[in-house]
Amino acid sequence: KGGGGKAGAAGKGAGAGGGGKKARKEEMMSAIRTYTAPSGKEVLVGRNSRGNEAVSLQIGKEPDVWFHVRGAPGAHVILRQQAGDNASDEDMRFAADLAAFHSKLRTGGKVDVSYTSPKFVRKPSGGRLGMVSIDKEKVITGRPDDSEAAAEEARER
Repeated sequence: KGGGGKAGAAGKGAGAGGGGKKARKEEMMSAIRTYTAPSGKEVLVGRNSRGNEAVSLQIGKEPDVWFHVRGAPGAHVILRQQAGDNASDEDMRFAADLAAFHSKLRTGGKVDVSYTSPKFVRKPSGGRLGMVSIDKEKVITGRPDDSEAAAEEARER
């Protein structure tokens, strides 16, 4: 799995001509930001359409929880889970806050964030890169200003 710590772009994969599985994985992971939830679980956030598609369709698996802000463009977020785990309310809020922060609604104060199992996330036929449709969504309130990303941004000022 990816490296530790807070994300950072790892470069753009292998140069022209080179490639292969390792280079593609590096390129995919450079499009994903990683956070650590209060419980220590990994939270993955797509940085762009390619990262969103990887998070939603390649990385997210059954026990994980998938998040996206409702009604606006934004990052796809996965709260990683082990089989048999239930996500804590604190971890759910942490991931929802990140989804709200990494969206067009980040100045909204309180933002509705959809969540579901990754097994209910699919790419519609003919959908553009990063576009998905979801079933069996539930809604949680995300607070962009309470997110770890907002705290990081404030520290960098």
